Amino acid sequence: MELKDEREAEVTREKLRSLEARYQAVSQDPGDDAHIQELTLRSLKRMINQMKEEIARYESRRSPRAGQSAAEPARTGRPGRAARWIAPG
Repeated sequence: MELKDEREAEVTREKLRSLEARYQAVSQDPGDDAHIQELTLRSLKRMINQMKEEIARYESRRSPRAGQSAAEPARTGRPGRAARWIAPG
């Protein structure tokens, strides 16, 4: 799934919070069947990680300089040639 706009991202964040709360509740309640609990936690963790990845991808697309600090200069250059540094802009 690919998040298309801020509304979808916010709905996904809400679902993520709900899944994290459910994960916490299940992990703290021993329940009757340890195997079922383990499978449930594994499934919840998979969904939590998927939503985190979707949100991270959306936020990285939304921000053109994601992953690069403002103080870090951008590198340019062609393969096989020495790279040159340019000032951030």
